[in-house]
Amino acid sequence: MIQLANILHQKGFNITIIHIKYNCPNLSNYPHFTLHLIPDGLSETDVSTLEFVFLFKLLDDKCVKPFRDCLAQSLSDDPIECIVTDAVCSATSSRRGLPLYERFRNGRTSFGVPTLKVKDIPTIETHDPEEAYQAIENWVEETKKASGLIFYTFNELEEPLWTQDRTSISWLDTQYVSFGSVAEMHEEKLNEVAWGLANSVQPFLWVVRPGLVHGSEWLEILSKEV
Repeated sequence: MIQLANILHQKGFNITIIHIKYNCPNLSNYPHFTLHLIPDGLSETDVSTLEFVFLFKLLDDKCVKPFRDCLAQSLSDDPIECIVTDAVCSATSSRRGLPLYERFRNGRTSFGVPTLKVKDIPTIETHDPEEAYQAIENWVEETKKASGLIFYTFNELEEPLWTQDRTSISWLDTQYVSFGSVAEMHEEKLNEVAWGLANSVQPFLWVVRPGLVHGSEWLEILSKEV
């Protein structure tokens, strides 16, 4: 977000940043911005133990009033043309009628996929899946109210993805195994999947990303018997 703010500043915009104390950048590096810190109400225990969905949800709940008060004060000092926010920051819904633009880290091709069923969506390992998916649904609904979306991308990167060569898809459909970039699992489930693939006696290409398994960087905990 700071990089985007720098780009907009170079284009002639005056930038005011409202940031929570959690994960705050070194504000002294940005003397050309007007900066406001608001309380986030997070304890060290919250930060270290909460799953990411519930951490963002808690931030939303605790930051609505501080954000609203800070925005009101900023509006009384100088005119504000619009708000730019992260896509998962619902606290900015109290934006006093200002245009709202939401920023996504994903490329725009992520919005061009066909309709998915629940079984096609990556699994989120959580103690309360129902509440986690409800929080995600609320973020999606808030996104629909935005005046516009901002993606970190450019045409030369996206065009090959829209016109991709699909001749390998039939091969991948029969052999490719992946849990994507979001899902997480425990060691027991990793070994269960590994044994299932091994016992299938079928050729497969299994992509395991670093951090897929809780407490492990990669495959060092995979049973040597597999």
